[in-house]
Amino acid sequence: MKFFCIRKTILASFCLFLFACTDESSIVYSSFEEWLSSNSGKSETVCNPKEKSVIFTSDQLKIEGLAKSMTGDLDEQNGSVDWSTSELIWLTGASVSVDSDDESLKETSDKHLCHSLVNYQNPKKLPWKIKTQGTDKRIFTFSQGVTKVQFPQDYGIPIISNSKLSIGNQVLNLEEPNLKGKVKFEVELNYINQQENCKPLKALYQQPVFVTKRTGGPIGAYNEKDTGKTESMDSSSTIFCDTGFAQCAISYEEGFNPYRDNFGRVFTGHWTISTDSLEVLATNITPMLDLQENTAIHAISLHVHPYAHSLELIDKTVGISLFKGTVDYQNGNLLRISNMDIYSSEEGIPVYKDHEYQLISIYQNPNGEEGITAMATMFLYLAE
Repeated sequence: MKFFCIRKTILASFCLFLFACTDESSIVYSSFEEWLSSNSGKSETVCNPKEKSVIFTSDQLKIEGLAKSMTGDLDEQNGSVDWSTSELIWLTGASVSVDSDDESLKETSDKHLCHSLVNYQNPKKLPWKIKTQGTDKRIFTFSQGVTKVQFPQDYGIPIISNSKLSIGNQVLNLEEPNLKGKVKFEVELNYINQQENCKPLKALYQQPVFVTKRTGGPIGAYNEKDTGKTESMDSSSTIFCDTGFAQCAISYEEGFNPYRDNFGRVFTGHWTISTDSLEVLATNITPMLDLQENTAIHAISLHVHPYAHSLELIDKTVGISLFKGTVDYQNGNLLRISNMDIYSSEEGIPVYKDHEYQLISIYQNPNGEEGITAMATMFLYLAE
């Protein structure tokens, strides 16, 4: 089954797509587990249901010379796994491929992948409250080096089959200024129909945590007591579109805003790195993680830009590294990410509501170049 692009936008609209808000709500249950206990209808006696898939195919996207992060041609489309039914299904994984009919782009792979995003279009239209905090309710994110996410066996993200999804794709071209051509994206979602399963899977929810860089205000970390000292920020500390939507998209239950603290500091999650050979940033992500109970991480995906070296999740309370994703490059070319470490496990990584957590990013800049953009996000899939 394939769905094709129905709407194309400019960059400003894409930022709105990334961070859109809605006030309408159909939420009746405070959690998926509460909904499931009230809607656990009889399932067929099939304990090995066949995994199915649906593919969303983008419009042809143009490449006309260089296109840095968030500047390339893009599209977005709306769809669902199955418009014709309204029943519980489980998303078990997803992937993206980039193809072209142009001879010069025959082996494009993910070289020209800036982002592929799968979001709930209207998360408040689900009958249960999603645990994800602080975002537009992202489900999957793909970028250069990460083109597939697969959950461990018997785990999945629950969703209603005809729930509206938003799929966004954007091209990237960092190396070939004279390149012209077209590419298309195919995003495949894998799922299991609960009506064909003898018992529910174990529910996951996605929670992003990300590194921020201070761009203004007093010296110090987020909400660190004001020392009264200030410093001029170097010109590399550029604020991109994320902060413009902070009050709308970055919305946490306790009013936490990762872009502004109580002492006048300003932060961004999309910056240009310093001209130092290494840039190491550390962010306390405990408020982003927003754990209400002890649980476990069963899958991890990353999003970083070229020149990244690693992204590491630390349990500060006990002083241990929980997961470190390192970035591999094709033949040492720092513009071409070939692979990033990701994680998927039935056993999981335990996390605790009374612990403090930190995310550390390392970017490399061996030649002291200017204008290298950066992001550093971990997408954590936690057990509900």
